[in-house]
Amino acid sequence: MSLVMLGVAKKGDKGRPQDDFFETPPVATECLLNNERFSSTVWEPACGKGAISRVLVAHDYKVVSTDINDYGDNIKFDFLSTPFENKWPYDIVTNPPFSLANEFLERSLSLMYSGVVPKFAFLLRLNFLEGQKRAKIFKEFPPARVLVFSKRLPMMHRPDYKGKKSTSTVAYAWMVWERGVKTCEVKWI
Repeated sequence: MSLVMLGVAKKGDKGRPQDDFFETPPVATECLLNNERFSSTVWEPACGKGAISRVLVAHDYKVVSTDINDYGDNIKFDFLSTPFENKWPYDIVTNPPFSLANEFLERSLSLMYSGVVPKFAFLLRLNFLEGQKRAKIFKEFPPARVLVFSKRLPMMHRPDYKGKKSTSTVAYAWMVWERGVKTCEVKWI
């Protein structure tokens, strides 16, 4: 849900908030929900301050909001290293930290193919589809759907940004994995 790239932003980096924290614009989650249905309870494991969770709740989903950081309205939980123990066997909807997207994908696939999580959707840069390491993963576990934004998302604006609002120069897509689906459909939203 948020772009919290842990370990990427260094103290003193000009113009970059600590941990590269950027909230997901509501339009991104709205577009996902116009194209996908999820179980009645959804897990948001990188919830940040709740941008994706708020949109899900507005669409009558129950949401388990967790994050490695404590933002006050979430459960503090490290998605990558805390033993899972089948705590939340729900669909996952998240904007994983980009610096940890590979690890989030591997953990989610492990949860899905062990029978815990039936479906998950990640908001990712479109170029996430590139790369030799991920190509091997995608050949065995392709996303069921790639929902490409035909209009760029305003992703670079941090909460305290006062400048002109504009769209990003980066292309994004929702990538959706669903247990048992072995073909990939690409759709423009």
